[in-house]
Amino acid sequence: FKYLTGIGYYSWLSAYQVAVFIVDNPSYLALADTRTDQVTPIANNPGRCFQKLPNGNLAFVQKNPGNNWVLMEKNLYRPDAAPTRIIETLPGAEDFIVLSDGTFLMGKGSKVFKFNRFTDQFWIEVADLRYYQIRNITRMALSQDMKIAVVAE
Repeated sequence: FKYLTGIGYYSWLSAYQVAVFIVDNPSYLALADTRTDQVTPIANNPGRCFQKLPNGNLAFVQKNPGNNWVLMEKNLYRPDAAPTRIIETLPGAEDFIVLSDGTFLMGKGSKVFKFNRFTDQFWIEVADLRYYQIRNITRMALSQDMKIAVVAE
């Protein structure tokens, strides 16, 4: 991109579309098109984590004032549509992964929680990793063969 600077994180969404986290004041999340160099902002003050959903849309965390953070979905097939709310994040948590069935996993402290918008009303604890000396989960990643990696203190 000729005129785009300050990319902190990015994720390819298609052969030509990239989600980019732009480090600025305030930071923002945008969709960039490699064919046209067009950059379309979609959220101010996002979290650093964003993932493509199984339905093709983009999930990200919107960091609102007062630690009121919300997991959001941007419909990539309707560019003019505003992002929609999925659920509030766990307090102070911004990193998540998405399983192939659309279930979100998020870490908080030593615990891993899940949320599936079709079956759950709130975050549900699925694992406590403190027995492995994991105390503060800061990041999570999912491999193509469905193995989970956790970064923690």
